[in-house]
Amino acid sequence: MDAASFRAGDADRERVAERLRVALEEGRLNLHEYDDRLRQAYAARTHADLDALIADLPGVTPPSQSQVVPAATAADNAAAWRPTAETINRSHLKRFMDQHGLKSFDALLARSTADIAWFTDAVLKYLDIRFARPYDQVVDLSRGPAWPEWCAGGELNITTNCLDKYQWDWEAEPRRFEWTRALVSAREDLCGLPDFLVPTHRDWTPGPKKCCYGLVT
Repeated sequence: MDAASFRAGDADRERVAERLRVALEEGRLNLHEYDDRLRQAYAARTHADLDALIADLPGVTPPSQSQVVPAATAADNAAAWRPTAETINRSHLKRFMDQHGLKSFDALLARSTADIAWFTDAVLKYLDIRFARPYDQVVDLSRGPAWPEWCAGGELNITTNCLDKYQWDWEAEPRRFEWTRALVSAREDLCGLPDFLVPTHRDWTPGPKKCCYGLVT
């Protein structure tokens, strides 16, 4: 069997994705070409599919031999802060990627741009956005890409998502309970609640609780 027909693995796709990234930085690919080839790289099934994406690109050029003159030095572009491995592992972005088996940010970028319906639906579920009436379609492009209708047919209540779903056992979490009670009291004493939103029920006794709010009519 010809080696080009062998099935490609994740490591092979990542290698080609890195070569495409370098080509973009060197000015050999424009952004549109890079996005198009990157999507194809992560969808590639064989070595031949991957080889075709970099067939017109030379080997990686060392910075000292590159014809591209950088706009700024590395020191000028140095990040002011970089997250530690521990911070990255605790991030929502890392959790989201792990949930969907995405090994790198480039893989996330490629899949999210290739399938915006999947990405939007996945993010809504990750953020626990609750719909009173589930949407029939994540995005309706029947009027054209310039006029998308998101979460077509769905209905949600902002109070449900911003207030009602956040409840906890105050007996099991006394420090959180005391902090919340102090915050609510300070909010009412210093600022008052918005004119249209007032507490209709509050129970400071231990146990699972939530503060209920009602609209002033």
